[in-house]
Amino acid sequence: MSERVYLEDSYRRELAAMPISRQCRDGRWRVRLERTIFRPEGGGQPADRGTINGLPLLALDEEDGDVVHALADDPGPGPAELRLDFARRYDLMQQHTAQHLLSQVLVRLYGAATLSFAIGPDHSSIETGRPSYDDEEIAALEEEFARRAWESLAVRVFETDDVSGLVLRRAPKVRGRIRVVEIAGFDRSACGGTHVASSAELAPLKVLRVERVRGNARLYYVAGGRALRDYSQKHEMAQRLQRLVTLPPAEI
Repeated sequence: MSERVYLEDSYRRELAAMPISRQCRDGRWRVRLERTIFRPEGGGQPADRGTINGLPLLALDEEDGDVVHALADDPGPGPAELRLDFARRYDLMQQHTAQHLLSQVLVRLYGAATLSFAIGPDHSSIETGRPSYDDEEIAALEEEFARRAWESLAVRVFETDDVSGLVLRRAPKVRGRIRVVEIAGFDRSACGGTHVASSAELAPLKVLRVERVRGNARLYYVAGGRALRDYSQKHEMAQRLQRLVTLPPAEI
């Protein structure tokens, strides 16, 4: 069974590992390694990207407890050098941990549970058990998220066989040994994703829009680096508009 190094160290960027098996199927080489830093898709988080011996990863699958790495060519029988696309991984870590913080803020402010979650290429979304949010509620949500993030709460990951003594935001979907992600003093949730080490890495957060879905509200958001890029784009847009209409931004 592959050792999943990303579960213990989500910041690991490179790794050497010996192949367990290599098989060519349907024009792709399917490689199993003794250990890996690459996380397959799951729990609303997309699969990692990177290279093995310089060959780009085409896909990641799970079979019989192993992570299967799909490549265009044979990486060879010797030690494999794994290099993670860490910029992308870190973005996913920010968006995913932001969801944990955001979901707990939603519970505490509005009693709204998170029903589903997904990370897209440009924004992430959560469906909540509440039909709508007005502008004032969204502003309060963003402010409370920022306040909690700026407290620099430690994010800890641990495993346990007994969750009966833990207060989890959502009941785990699996039985047996459970992996728990804890934002210190604020949130605990069963999760198999990769996460940042501190809530300070998450701010700011911006809710882009709210949609009605199946009688529930779906919030689309960006956090961390994505929020910074979103602000930069909109700031440039505001400057261009200001030059066109010769008004201060507040009056446009």
